Amino acid sequence: MIPKIWHEFTFHAPDAKAVFLAGTFNHWDPAKTLLKNDKHGHWKIEMVLPPGRYEYRFVVDGVWQSDPRAMESTINEFGGTNSILTIAQPPPVIIAGARRDDSGFWEYARAGNLKKPLLQFYRSLVHKVQKPRTQFSRRPDQK
Repeated sequence: MIPKIWHEFTFHAPDAKAVFLAGTFNHWDPAKTLLKNDKHGHWKIEMVLPPGRYEYRFVVDGVWQSDPRAMESTINEFGGTNSILTIAQPPPVIIAGARRDDSGFWEYARAGNLKKPLLQFYRSLVHKVQKPRTQFSRRPDQK
């Protein structure tokens, strides 16, 4: 089981009427993934993606544009640049904990009931490992 990671794509275009996201994760379909506008010109969408390397571009009112905030980019076959997003594999302890979790957390998360499953799961894993604070509040010689 490979956990999927939430990632938020954002693009600032205050005068745009529509902003779409196209990339390797949706077969470069320029009309498949519409971003939502927040009234201040920031277009956003959250997507769940498995670990890997993805190339993408924004389509702003029909014009293809690279992400100006992307850390990496590569030249495409049309003479422009594609932005690159790399989602790292979670640490093995998180994956092992997910496999051993008998609370049904991952089934619950996969059903779409949690907004950020990895962060929630990490918090629950840390909570299970930590001992109650009262055990550490007194020294052995104190009552």
